[in-house]
Amino acid sequence: MRMAKKGMGLLLVFVLIFATAAYAQESGSNYSDISFETSGGNEVLESTKAKGTKTENDKIVVGICLASSSHQTFIDMIRHARTLEEPLNCEIIELYFEQDINKLVRGIEDFTSANADVIIFQNGDPEATREAVAAANAKGIITIAWDIDMDICDFAFIGINHEIGYAIGKQAADYINNELGGKAKVGLFKIESMSFFVERGVGMSDAIRELAPEVEIVSEVYGVSLADGYSDAENLMTLDPGINVLVALVDNPLIGAYQAFEAAGRGQSAEDRVAFFGCDCTTEGMRYMTDGNDNMWFGSIFMDLNNLTKEMVTAGVNARRGIMPEYRVGRFKTIPVNVLNYEEYPAIFE
Repeated sequence: MRMAKKGMGLLLVFVLIFATAAYAQESGSNYSDISFETSGGNEVLESTKAKGTKTENDKIVVGICLASSSHQTFIDMIRHARTLEEPLNCEIIELYFEQDINKLVRGIEDFTSANADVIIFQNGDPEATREAVAAANAKGIITIAWDIDMDICDFAFIGINHEIGYAIGKQAADYINNELGGKAKVGLFKIESMSFFVERGVGMSDAIRELAPEVEIVSEVYGVSLADGYSDAENLMTLDPGINVLVALVDNPLIGAYQAFEAAGRGQSAEDRVAFFGCDCTTEGMRYMTDGNDNMWFGSIFMDLNNLTKEMVTAGVNARRGIMPEYRVGRFKTIPVNVLNYEEYPAIFE
């Protein structure tokens, strides 16, 4: 693994390290324990306590609804959830709703009809999912929302999505200001299929425009998959061959974009540096960050979603057995990661 970016001035190294530390302080989080943080004063609901009717001898069925079967983040989350099946005597069943809220609602309904014990779902539209969640609650199922809270859920594990987006944009702006003199041609990858991604996109744009006001936004694109990212990047290079910074709400399309830029011969010299900034610290994204082309910078946001998933499963299984956590809402963290600091977070590589 490379330890530092070749050709990068010490000034940039110190500035980006300082910016990463400053962001941690501004967000009010203690990053020494990066699994998740709980919000104070959020007691478990009495209705949740009434659902704790199973014993340790009962196998607990946990249904998990995630947005995409092609996103490495979600694949890794399920892989980590399955490591708990034997020690917790539970069964993990996953469902991918492929960015379609109607499929998410049907997934919750199907898990309810099948008498799952716990339903964990990525809450892409709280208004649309409320009725299905209420029906699950009525059957005594532990309901856990991820990303956006819902007051009728037993537990919620949330992020402040404008803050997450701002962290993505801020890391890009820090690079632009300190490595490119504040000027860059930028392509933005956004997602409109779920409300929390829309909010995250606003935060990303706000940070770039506030912190790097001299950048030129070449275009906004809306690809989600690796294939989308590849074709969108090709289109962006055609639209403006000088584009040199791509910023996305998740790593997934950036992987395809990185490959498209490589195929086009970009990033072959220090004079043609290209930078990519995303979120989730996917396996492939980390490979580009640690071992990739030295003239193609890759940064991401680490939220430790693998351990977060295990925390959600554990909370749900234990609650179904009457062992209640000390909190109702947990908030996951946003840690800017790049070639300068990734070694501080070994959980990324688990």
